[in-house]
Amino acid sequence: MKKLRIKFLALLLITSVAFSSCKKEDHFSPSVNSNTGAESKAENRPIINQSDWKITLFQVNDRDETRQFIGYLFVFAEKGILKATAGRVTVNGTWSAGNKDNPKNFIIMFPSQPLSKLSNNQWIIINRNANELKLEHINRKGGHEYLIFQRVQIQTEINSID
Repeated sequence: MKKLRIKFLALLLITSVAFSSCKKEDHFSPSVNSNTGAESKAENRPIINQSDWKITLFQVNDRDETRQFIGYLFVFAEKGILKATAGRVTVNGTWSAGNKDNPKNFIIMFPSQPLSKLSNNQWIIINRNANELKLEHINRKGGHEYLIFQRVQIQTEINSID
């Protein structure tokens, strides 16, 4: 039984190393159309639809308002569809990211509170990698808002089989 566990852990380690050796920016970089070398509108968005995301920071000026989004999981789907789920409630919204003129823009739209607090802002991507997306918005009064999405890590438990 120990040999089976060792083989499983070795396979898990090899898989982890293989996935972590990929460039982190690949999950967020726009694709380039190989025929023309130009970015198409559909391809010119960060690809963050590979897992669930959660908000780890929503700060307005110096006020931390993250608690409003505890329990929400966000899925950034194809064609600009954004779903936020908390328990059995799912709220549909939209998202878009960048274009040739403003590649760092990130827009989120939700119809109802508290999620609509994320809407109507042209967020600017200030940092991104495979596990985190940091956004900033400077409001009309000169105040700063910060929004951080973090990829939800799937935790697996290795159960021994006796």
